[in-house]
Amino acid sequence: SHASSCVVVLGCDIDATRRTSAALGARLGVRVVCVTYDGAARRRNDEIGVECADADDDDGVEWVALRGATSEEASAIVFDPSQGLLKCLNITTCALCVFGVSRELALGSDGETASASARRGGRAASVCGIPTVVATVPTTSRAAPIDDAIDATCDVVRACLGALGAMTTDEHGVSSVGARNWPRAHFPFPSLGRWASLGASRELAFRDDALAASVLTPPTVDVGFGANADCWSLGGLGGVSHYADAADVDAISPERARKVLRDAFADADIYVAVSAPPKRRGGVKFHACKPGVLWRQEAVRALRSSDDDASVSMTADAAAAKDTFGRSLPRQNLGDASASDVGARFVSQLATEKLVNDRRAKARMDDKDNDKDDVARRRHPSDALPRAFVLTPGTIVADDSPRGDVDVVISGGVAVSIVNTWPHAHALSLVDAVVVESLREHPTSGVPLWLCEAEDD
Repeated sequence: SHASSCVVVLGCDIDATRRTSAALGARLGVRVVCVTYDGAARRRNDEIGVECADADDDDGVEWVALRGATSEEASAIVFDPSQGLLKCLNITTCALCVFGVSRELALGSDGETASASARRGGRAASVCGIPTVVATVPTTSRAAPIDDAIDATCDVVRACLGALGAMTTDEHGVSSVGARNWPRAHFPFPSLGRWASLGASRELAFRDDALAASVLTPPTVDVGFGANADCWSLGGLGGVSHYADAADVDAISPERARKVLRDAFADADIYVAVSAPPKRRGGVKFHACKPGVLWRQEAVRALRSSDDDASVSMTADAAAAKDTFGRSLPRQNLGDASASDVGARFVSQLATEKLVNDRRAKARMDDKDNDKDDVARRRHPSDALPRAFVLTPGTIVADDSPRGDVDVVISGGVAVSIVNTWPHAHALSLVDAVVVESLREHPTSGVPLWLCEAEDD
């Protein structure tokens, strides 16, 4: 039986995951269990067979390889409290899960896409009740360096373990602090700073009695599972304060908001996302961030029966030459100190173009209302159907957003942000007033202050 606490590191890139595991074990002095998966994507049916192998540990890292599992399935296998991997290994005190360091696009809205494998796995681990850190380098290049990202991840993980109290050891130098919400508890729901306080807090006060009554009245007399009368955090639906009372409740102070953030992280109701450039410029610069703004456009090319790649490219260039609404924008890669005209690209202003074209089309339709041939062509556009579509990376446009992760990483810094485990307005998700406080930084390191205060105390 292992009484000491451990950190579980998961990833699909064997080399990157093992390097991250070795660095965490050496720099933080914690027990690390490394788990790799092959990331096989497929449709899930009733049951899935996943092979498990105890791999070599030449670098001193305990390593288990899962073959035939996605990131989400790997999280379920490792952290299932009944017959999961940790249960089978008799590990009862896991303090933290780390996904990565992974090379994948996870900045801005990319973190919510299907290609963000580590983010999906990190959310699955959080749902199990394990505090989680997801570390990524936003690139699709398998050769991109990750040494700086591993160093940054070690620093953030140290802060996370400090916030969880897992850096505290006994007289033998051993920490026995594990995830306090694993297995995950269902009741009572924490309410301070959460959507569970709907109708009972200033941040989520109802605007009028009609809305309060509408929302808080059970859909039926007998709900059927007894949650409302048993353990609901607000004392049962019928006991929720009405909007006038909620408006009188004091607002959450910054100090209390940071305590809510630490509690939410310990309960795995949020997880920490670390995004680092392939190479830092100067010293590591951490910043507390929120999702930045990325726009992807012109990623699809339609091929006609007579088109080839050359003609399609010429057609696109000709269309750009006639575009009076777009603009030329400079290009900046992750390793660049600043944007440059080298590689600048013309970017269409598609929304403006659509508005103008819609007006022109309406004018043409008004002129041709009595043209029966034109009406028939619009109803049966057989000649408009392409023979194929080609998906490309397209053009990625980044817009400025204060403290956005996109802005920070492009500038060479390391972005540290929180991500809600649950959908917005879920009972356990954070209210905006608390999320805003997650942007407050430590004055010297730049790491989010809510992670550092436990270390300073």
